[in-house]
Amino acid sequence: MIFLHPEYLWGLLAIVIPIIIHLFDFRKNTKVYFPDIRFLKQVKHSSRKPLKLKQLLILVSRIGFISFLVFVFAQPILPSSQKNKTTVGTKVIYIDNSQSMSALVSAKETALERARFITQTILEKLPKGQEVIVLDNEKIKQFLAPISIKEASQKISAVNLSEIPFSFNQLSMVLNEYQKREKTLSDVFVLSDFQKASSEINHTQLDTALTYWLSPIKTETVSNCVVDSVFQITSSTTNEESFQIEVVVQNTGAQVKQDLPVKIFIGNRQVSAATISIPAYQKKSLSFFLGNINNVEAGYIQIEDYPNSFDNIFYFTVPKKKLLNILEITGENPSSYVNQVFGNEHLFSVKQSDFRNIDYALFDKSDFVVLNQINKPELDLVEKIKMFTASGGSVLVIPGNKVDANAYLSLSSLIINEPIFRKQKLQEPAKNDPFFANVFENTSRIIEMPKMSSVWNWGQDRSAILSFEDGSPLLSELSANLFFIRTPLVDSLSDLQTHALFVPLMYRLASHSMIVNNQLFARINNDYFDIELDSVDYKDIIKLKKDEIEIIPEKVKVGNKWRLSFPKEMINTGIYEVTINQKTQNYLSLNLNQEESLLEPLSTENIKEQFEGLDVNFLDSFNPTSKINNVFEGGIALWKYVLVICLLFLLSEALLIRLL
Repeated sequence: MIFLHPEYLWGLLAIVIPIIIHLFDFRKNTKVYFPDIRFLKQVKHSSRKPLKLKQLLILVSRIGFISFLVFVFAQPILPSSQKNKTTVGTKVIYIDNSQSMSALVSAKETALERARFITQTILEKLPKGQEVIVLDNEKIKQFLAPISIKEASQKISAVNLSEIPFSFNQLSMVLNEYQKREKTLSDVFVLSDFQKASSEINHTQLDTALTYWLSPIKTETVSNCVVDSVFQITSSTTNEESFQIEVVVQNTGAQVKQDLPVKIFIGNRQVSAATISIPAYQKKSLSFFLGNINNVEAGYIQIEDYPNSFDNIFYFTVPKKKLLNILEITGENPSSYVNQVFGNEHLFSVKQSDFRNIDYALFDKSDFVVLNQINKPELDLVEKIKMFTASGGSVLVIPGNKVDANAYLSLSSLIINEPIFRKQKLQEPAKNDPFFANVFENTSRIIEMPKMSSVWNWGQDRSAILSFEDGSPLLSELSANLFFIRTPLVDSLSDLQTHALFVPLMYRLASHSMIVNNQLFARINNDYFDIELDSVDYKDIIKLKKDEIEIIPEKVKVGNKWRLSFPKEMINTGIYEVTINQKTQNYLSLNLNQEESLLEPLSTENIKEQFEGLDVNFLDSFNPTSKINNVFEGGIALWKYVLVICLLFLLSEALLIRLL
């Protein structure tokens, strides 16, 4: 038998009190004189022996009462043969306080509240003087310093929800670094909901010398609906009057979600609303028209999903209506149709540059670049095109009559020259192709397609945007954002430039960079944030402002955008004003990590597999006290039985005094 609080055993010294009372009679005796003492002597002789026995029994009862009362406070434990008991050393308590821990485990208790209760129970069972390190998702990167049990209790009570996600791998790295310096850690207690999407554990990073105590907090339900993303689906090139967005909503649960309300707000003004029904484990999208928006605006999407409501708000930014910047690089005999098709000054800003004297600074201000019938481009131009498409810009390559395919091989190794053949009719494009969405008003009407010839080829392409009747491609995206057409736009070789399809085709190609970069939101786990800012110099100071928060990020110019970066610990979800010289130029809308909304937990078997070969034990989150003594002391708590014995000694003393 061992004692949880042996310091209370000093109370056994109180046993001397009844012993002293027994040995010394402190009562004052009064002499009474009788005429004949014969009868008194007889009484004394007959009662002396029972009196001594009574006093001895009372003494034993008092000693037993005091002793077992001390034992109750010392909390005796009966050791068992079980191996799962804590070892000597500093204890680490890690509480996952991510947003998913706001899910309910009972009608009035959240997962975080249950985790705090369990950790307080753990602290109560630790021996006096034990050093503890308390960590959560925010404090994990701070300096690790052991504290007392009392300080740890106060620290745990102050743990609140955080938007920083749970990461067991990060915890392992932090503990490994600490263990290299101090080598004092023994046990690690982790309390989390252990989400399957964010609890991947790198087995090689775990310290095999530590004992891991895991308490998976099980919630009432893992069903959850969340806004997955929001995109711009209507640009100013196709609809000047209304801005349209597409909202994708995901159901992460096993049950169908019926008639989920979805509301759209610009600022604090509701501009649209709808309901949506989503099958289990699927995504569905809704389209919303937001009206005519000329300036940059910030808004949010609100869904009404309960009881898991921590991710019901999704922030987004509506970009400022702007002209598409077109850069036309002309060859020896450029097609005039390119400049004509982009002649609408309300939609496009067109710059021209001869391929022999290119102003490369124009690339940084362009959305779409057209190489207009350049037979043999310089290597510098080819390399610039590769950089431009890599940064999100779009390029259309229109060949000249005498194009040299070898000069374009670094852009695509598939291209080869071919003899010019007679004009061939094009296939009618698939009307359900997303590229041609909203182009054809009457999808049942047969379109008379133009005829074209070819000066080069790149083989078969089933994903071609336009194809000849024989199935060979005419217009293809041969690499990301890089489009090639097989025919010069001259009347002798092509009818496309005079066909009704030409204008929407070129508009869609020009707006492709907007379609690719049409995401209207960001997430707090992003490493950097690309944002458009007008008239910004490297010397200007960019600030992000939200309520009392003000951040000055690092900035780098990437294409026609500025790439901002700053420590993730400095931010939380919401809408940040991007200001320059106290003037708001844009908004940065940040949302939770996508994995945080996926509430399905790892099973106990999955966790055991990830901890295979390590000393790992589990605590019951629903009834932690049922196993807590057995866990921490390696045996059975006896204090209840000791208390009963203590009361029996007290009762026996009372009976002895009263009845004997």
